[in-house]
Amino acid sequence: MEIVLFNYQQLDSETRIVVQQEDKEFDRNIGEANQSFVHACKNLQRIHDALRYKRPGFDDYCQSKPGLSRATAYKMLNVAKMCLDSGHISIESKEALYLLAAPSTPEPARQEAVGRAEAGERITHQAAKEIVNGHKVEQENGLDALRQRTTERQEQWWSRDEPEQSESNGRQMKPKSNQIGDIYTPKGYDACQTPPEALDPLLPYIDPDWTVWEPAAGEGYLEGALYDSGFSVIPGDLLRGENFFDYEPPTFDCLITNPPYSIKYDWLKRCYGLGKPFALLLPVETLGAESGAALFREYGLEIIFITPRINFKMPTTGWEGSSAQFPTAWFTWQFNIGQGMTWIKQ
Repeated sequence: MEIVLFNYQQLDSETRIVVQQEDKEFDRNIGEANQSFVHACKNLQRIHDALRYKRPGFDDYCQSKPGLSRATAYKMLNVAKMCLDSGHISIESKEALYLLAAPSTPEPARQEAVGRAEAGERITHQAAKEIVNGHKVEQENGLDALRQRTTERQEQWWSRDEPEQSESNGRQMKPKSNQIGDIYTPKGYDACQTPPEALDPLLPYIDPDWTVWEPAAGEGYLEGALYDSGFSVIPGDLLRGENFFDYEPPTFDCLITNPPYSIKYDWLKRCYGLGKPFALLLPVETLGAESGAALFREYGLEIIFITPRINFKMPTTGWEGSSAQFPTAWFTWQFNIGQGMTWIKQ
């Protein structure tokens, strides 16, 4: 990783004082074990909080620290959050701490590991893996019934789908799929990459304690914005082998993503079926199709309209261009935005 100097002079005086002080403590604690390392994680958390929405930002700070990759930094932030939630943790292994603090680790596994450490047991990385894997097996078994109910709801939705019609000739069009065996190459609007600032209108409505699943992470801009805002994030996408229609994480609280627009109605169906709060960044035109309206009438919807338009990174032009490509909005469910919408079929 390229090391660059962090320009403290660009920060306001209050932020500069906080970051410089925490940086000194971080350098002193990072090379030590057990509680000193935990303190380093907490130093990093306070630096992260101070640099949120600042320029230079937290990623710039990480690039200025030899040996501190972005991935390691966010693992340390997870450790800081775990220690904040659990108090004193007497686990010496950094790898064990990283594993236990990971967003995908079941909370009962964390509690068991911490309890055993407090009782005097040495929790190594291997011991932590055994604890976590044991709880994931139990959790997976407990999800079987929920998956079955979700599958049944999906089958009911699919059975009542009406075939799409070509606007030009009225002929039936072959439904587009997103199966794991397909050769799937995102193109056109499916390949749009979401800029981090697109998350800003949604931030006030995301519970700070939620673990967020981002199932269409792509190049990771939205994922990074969620991390930078302090959320635990579970990223994934089809190209990494996680098919949204077949897979879901063992634990998550809400789903936030910019899905492939060519199959946006299928994504909406799947999201409602999961039964968790979701926010999908979709074209405003999604409101006008009966495929979406049928779902919105039955299950409800709240929307955050965004102005000015979002400038997406496009597959052929990148970030270039003086104007946004099309109007979009956050389509949300169970986010308690506060202003519902009504669909009436005449």
